Amino acid sequence: MKRKPDLEELQLFVKHHYKSRKDFRKALGISQSHLYGILNGDVALGDKVLNRLEKECNKVGVKLESLLKVKPMPIGGINAEEIQVTLDRELIVSITSRDIIEKTGYKVEIVPYQG
Repeated sequence: MKRKPDLEELQLFVKHHYKSRKDFRKALGISQSHLYGILNGDVALGDKVLNRLEKECNKVGVKLESLLKVKPMPIGGINAEEIQVTLDRELIVSITSRDIIEKTGYKVEIVPYQG
């Protein structure tokens, strides 16, 4: 399954763990134009590149998911990127497929599907 990178996180990863974009590109075994497309958000990461990127992440103790956009959550026939609960414009809870962020003092429970 192809995944889009979180461009900001991926660029920080490259900056902190490689001497240059060229070194990163070589580590992934991709062409310069492929890397350009990825870093511009025009190209999604296929299985081969995801596997190579995961190996590079493991070398430096970074989770691959932190470099990727969140997976969509199918809710009511739409693919949602995020669920936000607000009260008078104040964010109480933000839920993505990656994490849950909640305001102190509020309880958020995930109820598993028991079909």
